[in-house]
Amino acid sequence: MEIVTKAKRSCVAFEKPAPHKAGRGRPPKKGPAVRQQELFLSHKEDYRMYFPGTEAADRGIVLPVLVKAYAQSVNVYNLLFRHGIIVNLILSISIYGILFFFDESVICIFNKDSNLVQTATIALPMFSLSFIPMALNLIYTDFMFSTKRTAQANVIAISRGIVIKSISIFCMPILFGNNAIWIAPLIAELITLILAVGLNKTTKLIYK
Repeated sequence: MEIVTKAKRSCVAFEKPAPHKAGRGRPPKKGPAVRQQELFLSHKEDYRMYFPGTEAADRGIVLPVLVKAYAQSVNVYNLLFRHGIIVNLILSISIYGILFFFDESVICIFNKDSNLVQTATIALPMFSLSFIPMALNLIYTDFMFSTKRTAQANVIAISRGIVIKSISIFCMPILFGNNAIWIAPLIAELITLILAVGLNKTTKLIYK
């Protein structure tokens, strides 16, 4: 109801400017301002065709019009969100495939020491697996920031960047040996992804 209240109080529309009369002066760009509530009332019959048989049409149909606009905006945001998930998923899997199959070639770009290359070829495929859930977490974080769910977005960012990742890095070698440190980022990103999905489903999308 907050959006309805704000619309009644502050939203305005502008009529088309009157035909410019000959003489000096610039023609007006906009006509008189009209409150949205007054606009809905004055064009009630036009809106009634979109909401046939509803009592709301006789009350100025502010609520159904705004609800319809809100639903359309939510659908657009969710569509863009899904596209972002798909694109990032494809890119992250592609990057992982390159690092998995061409790990030695990639490592040699930065260091040609044989011992380091041998060690890195063991670690890189395990470490780079974290890129896949990390790409999804970044989309969830940006999506929540853009829809005014700042607290939830900060929880995801801090969890994957500091809290869960730190715990994972410290605990994985203790529990599973030293080599397990390379999959610690993957575990941290997966736990954060579960948290992000839960927060996205349990919080309301807000847009401006």
